[in-house]
This record gives sequence, structure tokens and C-alpha cells, in this order.
Amino acid sequence: MTKTVYEQMLQMTQERYPSYATIWESTREEFGERWVDEFESSIVALFGTDPVSWEEAINGYAEFCTDALRSQIYFERNNKYKVSSYAEVAEACYHNADFMLRCYLPGMFLSHFIWPHHH
Repeated sequence: MTKTVYEQMLQMTQERYPSYATIWESTREEFGERWVDEFESSIVALFGTDPVSWEEAINGYAEFCTDALRSQIYFERNNKYKVSSYAEVAEACYHNADFMLRCYLPGMFLSHFIWPHHH
């Protein structure tokens, strides 16, 4: 039996980033099969059918999640953000093509499906 795109990506996430996989499972339970269909068609449209591309997207998502957690911890400890101006954010993120293509965009894209409050 061939696994669906979602099932394959979930398995990759469980193997590499188990702490991030639980939300994939709970979101599927919450939103159901229509959500899975939308998820899969969007993944294939954006990342294609090569599991290597899916793995790269998952790696970017994990880095995106970890970066968000680190930023939240920093803010809670210091009561301020690590960067304090748009220029700093633009340099570190928006004008950094490697970061945008490898981490931020795949992470943001997947978070819009995986995180219920984004979906």
C-alpha cells in the first residue's frame, strides 16, 4: 500500500523531529480528510513529488519552528525582541536569500497548514 504525501511527510517528521510531529497528527484529527487533500495538493504544487524536496521543506519547517521558539524565549527573558528595527530584520531574514528559501518560506508555508491558529 502506497503512503499518501501527508503520511510520508509525517513519517519523515516523526523520524527527524518527533517533538514537531505531534501537531501534524492533532491538526489532521481536527481538520480531517479535506484538510489532508488540500495539504497534499499544495505540497505537490509547490514542492513537487520528490520526497527529497519534502524533506528539505520539513528541515526548513523545523528550523523555522526552532527559531520561533528561541525568539519567544529570548523575548520572555528580556522583555524585548533580539532585533529592534526593521533594518535588522530585513538584513537577517528578508534580504537573506538562503534563509528565506531554505527556512522561512517553507516554514511559513507549512505552518499555515500545520498550526491550527495559522490555518
